[in-house]
Amino acid sequence: MLSITHHKNIEYCTYCPKLCRFACPVALAEGRETVTPTERMRFLHLLRNGAADWNDEIADIFYRCLGCLSCRAFCKHRIDVSEVMLEARRTALDRKIEPVALKRLITNFSHFQNPYGNMIFERVKNSGVASRVGRDSKIIYFIGCVTLYHFHEIINAVEKVLTAAGIDFTIHGGEAPLCCGLPALLSGDVESFLRTARKNAGALKKHSTILTTCPGCMVTLKNHYEKHGVKLNADIIHFTQFTAGLVEKGRIKLKDKREEKVMYHDPCYLGKHLGIFEPPRLLLNEMFYPDRVIEFSWNRDKNMCCGGSGLLPVVAPQTSIDISARRLREFKEQSPAILATACPTCERAFARADENIAVRDVAVLVAEQIG
Repeated sequence: MLSITHHKNIEYCTYCPKLCRFACPVALAEGRETVTPTERMRFLHLLRNGAADWNDEIADIFYRCLGCLSCRAFCKHRIDVSEVMLEARRTALDRKIEPVALKRLITNFSHFQNPYGNMIFERVKNSGVASRVGRDSKIIYFIGCVTLYHFHEIINAVEKVLTAAGIDFTIHGGEAPLCCGLPALLSGDVESFLRTARKNAGALKKHSTILTTCPGCMVTLKNHYEKHGVKLNADIIHFTQFTAGLVEKGRIKLKDKREEKVMYHDPCYLGKHLGIFEPPRLLLNEMFYPDRVIEFSWNRDKNMCCGGSGLLPVVAPQTSIDISARRLREFKEQSPAILATACPTCERAFARADENIAVRDVAVLVAEQIG
């Protein structure tokens, strides 16, 4: 059952003027009214009142949500439609009408507590930082499954930066889950999410600072765990926040500023979910000449999503690529040398849309600038 709070939000959206429809990346990419935020909420209104019946076609539209919060940015009532979609997905999974494309992910999570299955454990051994697992340190780097599986250069960059600053740290691994649990939550599998969250909480309890390069992991550890009654008694901080502080304190020395033009993309989870906009920009301005750091016209809390979140690449891969390509149009018009972001999911989404784009994580750029 949907909560009373969600019932109120559903009714607000059902009778709203629907300004958010022009901000939804999925609706813009697919060009159909059915997947707009208000129509998704209206379907829930009809289901709640018995005017429609649950089926796999209706369930599919609840998975056409990136969780990017673009709709909330233009909503007078600041309704978080993505939070309601999580509840709808849980109901869809309970009724066994979730998209067929999610079957493998759900099975992997049930057995391995990550979306990639058994293969991911080899990634720890080959990450270059396996010796740091299990160290007695106050700071733990929670790598996350996307970074661990696809972006070892980010992991190595973090080690280089922290080592240069004289900071001891350990990494999350060993017997602990190698994922925060967000993919399970997004699929509607709350049981697997809670099992993962509780196991992670046990492994993380002795650390006072949890450092991550993945905004999705940060939102999950910081917000979703608490919402589901899982407590983490630690400061949870994104790498750009942590490193911006190191630079300001002079603990990291950077080389001369770079001449290339760089364009920064705000990750939705880092920006609209967590309100972290300035630390990545501070770092870029330390590494590049200020007039060489440029912005998308839609940025900060009005940014447009990369198209890679919300499990959309699994459920609707072409829609995901179309959203990424739409975001890249402005990048190509301005022709900078580098597309910078601070999220592995964004990096992967842009690379899928155009493998010729030089997409770089801010952490990697910082590591390159250390003398």
